[in-house]
Amino acid sequence: MFKTVDEAIHFIESQRAKRSFEDFQKIIERYQIPIDLKNVIHVAGTNGKGSTVTFIKDLLMKQGYHVGTFTSPYIIKHHERISVDGKPISDDDLLRFINRLLPLIQQEHLSMFEIDTLIMLYYFNELDLDYHIIECGIGGLHDKTNVIKSNVAVITNIGYDHQFMLGDTLLEIAHHKVGIVKENVPLFTTEQNKKILSYFKDYCTKHQSTFYPLQV
Repeated sequence: MFKTVDEAIHFIESQRAKRSFEDFQKIIERYQIPIDLKNVIHVAGTNGKGSTVTFIKDLLMKQGYHVGTFTSPYIIKHHERISVDGKPISDDDLLRFINRLLPLIQQEHLSMFEIDTLIMLYYFNELDLDYHIIECGIGGLHDKTNVIKSNVAVITNIGYDHQFMLGDTLLEIAHHKVGIVKENVPLFTTEQNKKILSYFKDYCTKHQSTFYPLQV
């Protein structure tokens, strides 16, 4: 048990052991982690993910909706990763959830990103928000946020990033990013590369998803 939020954050940020997406999904199922959030917008891409999350969040808030966001990395403090209506999770709530989940975390040796994902899921479920905007960490297909059931997928663009994990070509990287698109989930993208757009379109057709390429 942690007595201060500083102790908790130091612990969270020290956890670097990682596992496969499949192993994390098994943990989600084994402990019956709540992954059903209302109105989930899942955001992937090489650049502009954070600004896209902020734009969508501000747009929804101006309509009077309460919006949860999950982003990374943080700018000033760890709490920013998990926010509601632009306000980071409080010290008390972060401390409450980390202590509640600590036995599971230690038993399964969860990484920092996995810990944050679990805290976010429990926190957002407790609040019953109107919308949830979830930003991928790396890629999409095997990103730990992909355990969540989404309603809309957004891909900003495809560029060369994390090639040691995602592949050396743009199409290989696109394969990972478009992995956030699930059956019947529409995809919006600002990608302009015609080959990648064609790949996205074919992927959406196979998954019975509507494809919305946007001009920028």
